[in-house]
Amino acid sequence: MVYKTYLDHLDEMEVVPCPEDLQKRDINSITRFFKIERFVYAKNENNRDKLISVFQAVSRCTGSVIMLSKSFAGNFPEGR
Repeated sequence: MVYKTYLDHLDEMEVVPCPEDLQKRDINSITRFFKIERFVYAKNENNRDKLISVFQAVSRCTGSVIMLSKSFAGNFPEGR
């Protein structure tokens, strides 16, 4: 789990070089990017458990998930 406090100091962190075998691969053949505009849920649902299920399924097929979420704390941007 990476928290906002970490992201605030990202420019101070060491950059780890990309492994050579990964550099030789076509990035578009091994990655998928999705922009999720909204994450809708019911208040009585345990969304953490649902996300854990997704992460476990992805890890079983040797994949990774990176998710950056931004909370508007009830104040949605214009046009929402």
